[in-house]
Amino acid sequence: MKIAHYQYLGYARSGSTFLHEVFQQHPYLQACTSSVPKEGLYLTEAQYKQTFDKFDYSINMHPGVILPNFGTDDDFFKSADLVTTKFFTCVRNPYDMIDSFYMFGLPQDWNELTILALSDYSKHISRLQSLLTKPFKIFYFDDLVANEQEFITNVYNWFEIPCVIPNNIDQIYRNASSQNYLTGFRRSSIRTDQEPVIHYEFSTQDIVNINANILKFEQLVNKNFDHWKR
Repeated sequence: MKIAHYQYLGYARSGSTFLHEVFQQHPYLQACTSSVPKEGLYLTEAQYKQTFDKFDYSINMHPGVILPNFGTDDDFFKSADLVTTKFFTCVRNPYDMIDSFYMFGLPQDWNELTILALSDYSKHISRLQSLLTKPFKIFYFDDLVANEQEFITNVYNWFEIPCVIPNNIDQIYRNASSQNYLTGFRRSSIRTDQEPVIHYEFSTQDIVNINANILKFEQLVNKNFDHWKR
C-alpha cells in the first residue's frame, strides 16, 4: 500500500540528527535516503509529490522549521499537510536547547526577545496544530537520553511500521545529547576536548521568560516539566 511520507517539524539541537541517522538505516526507509534532505524545504504540493511519490515510505526532516524567523510561511505547512500521513517533533529542555544553539555556532548577540521566542513551545505547536489536519505527536528529548532504544521503538510505533534498532546505535552521532555536547565541541566540525565549554549566560529576565513559557507548555500538553525550570 502506498503511504504518504512522515514529516519531522521541530526543533534543531533536539535529536533530529540522531533520528535522521536511525531512519537512514531502516530497510523500509533506506531507499528514501536521498529524499530526506535534513533541512530541505518543499514549498508546494507539486514539489512534495515529485520527490516522494515514488516511495512507499519516506520521512522528511525539517529541524528548525517551526522556530521564529525561519522564513517559512503558512503555505509551507498547508502543502506538507496535503501529502503527509503523520507529523512529529521532539522537544528538549529550552535552556539546554538554547545553550546548545549558542554552543554550536549560532549568534552570540541574542537578546531577551529572541530567547523568549525560541522557548515559546506552546505558541509554535499551537500554531502547527491550527494549520495541520493530520495527526501530530510530540516526543521528548529527555526520553531519548534516558533510553534510546525505547525512544526509537515509540517513534516507529507512531509511524505504524516495524521497528528496527540499528546495530551501530552506540556509534551513531547523538546530536548535542551526550559526550559531544558536554565536551567543548563548539563552532567547529573538529571535536576539541581540550577547549573549554562555553555556555550561554541566561539573564534573570531570560529565566523569568523561559520559566513562564515552560508553564504555558505544561498547560498545553498537561505534563509536568518542573525538572526543566531554573
